[in-house]
Amino acid sequence: MPVAKITKILSATDAGESKTHQSGILIPVVDGEQLFPESMRGRDGSMFQCLDHTGREWAFKFRHRAKEHESRITYVVGYIRRYLLRSGDRIILETPQNADEPYRISFDPSEDCQMEGEELLEGFQEGLTRTILVNQYERDPRNRNAAIKRHGVRCFGCRLEMAEMYGEIARGFIHIHHAKPLASIKNPEVPNMDDLIPLCPNCHAIVHLASPPVPVTDLKEIIRKNRRIPK
Repeated sequence: MPVAKITKILSATDAGESKTHQSGILIPVVDGEQLFPESMRGRDGSMFQCLDHTGREWAFKFRHRAKEHESRITYVVGYIRRYLLRSGDRIILETPQNADEPYRISFDPSEDCQMEGEELLEGFQEGLTRTILVNQYERDPRNRNAAIKRHGVRCFGCRLEMAEMYGEIARGFIHIHHAKPLASIKNPEVPNMDDLIPLCPNCHAIVHLASPPVPVTDLKEIIRKNRRIPK
């Protein structure tokens, strides 16, 4: 299988900075046909594995619509957020040498970004205003209160109650994770209380490193593999 590589400069929409809801990285159809084999292009919505520059594995989805002159790589929100990518940055995708190996993904920040791994010899200006327009989905605080009343304030992931570590200042503090992402809801609806899950800020951040978010059952397994916790 010949190795192909494409470079895509992220647009504001690709990076989730525009008014348009982010639905993936748009790539030229020709590049998509070069990067993905015909057998895969024939199954619109095929998932493929990708290794980043740290060896972390990601699962992306490729959508190919040649008639509409559009190809997209979706399920990339977690990757973009993890590495703080923005418009102007370059994404490099490379096919594997063998069909059973994962693709490779890396990035090259635009010139005004600090390259990961570079030695920082001097400071750079921070605090400038940068406007980012995104969709914001409203949460009703009454649902949060009902979830806490039902489930308590102990994290469903690591089983920590915040006051146990931080004392009185953190008593009752907990994040409420929506197992059914609000962005996936087409019309406003009353949530199922079982879908509103207490998570500490650390666990909440971890589940959102992937898109869609990591299920809490999988999060528990991840934690158990690295640190023994109560069942």
